[in-house]
Amino acid sequence: MKITGISEAIAKLGKLGDQKTVKSLLKKSLRAGAKPMLLAARAKAPVRTGRVKKALRIAAATKQKPGWVGVVIKIGDRNFVGIAFYGAFQEFGWHVGSRRLGSARREIPGKHFLEQAFDEESSFAADATGDDLIRRIEEMMK
Repeated sequence: MKITGISEAIAKLGKLGDQKTVKSLLKKSLRAGAKPMLLAARAKAPVRTGRVKKALRIAAATKQKPGWVGVVIKIGDRNFVGIAFYGAFQEFGWHVGSRRLGSARREIPGKHFLEQAFDEESSFAADATGDDLIRRIEEMMK
């Protein structure tokens, strides 16, 4: 059986079986689609010690509505925590000086390497996700 298009793939997903199987397929396909973004983010990550580059990973998205599935590319376990805590400062920017100075503090803009990787690879990632999902559904239908 050959699936031709994402709308047909979504229709076939409902016929595959239980929701657990469908979620598993979607997560695997989303991870496969996020790989090009992860590689682009690693290429753009600031390198001094290499910790930020090594800490970049694909993880399941949390705090979602029931039935939703998603993945995110993140630095370590959480932003501003762990051995590569400063990766979040590199991404989002920071202020120099005591908080008591208020708006007089100097602002250091972020490098936005994750945002740039997303902008460059999002269309390719969407295509890769769709292709991988179609391939996995076809394998399940055999």
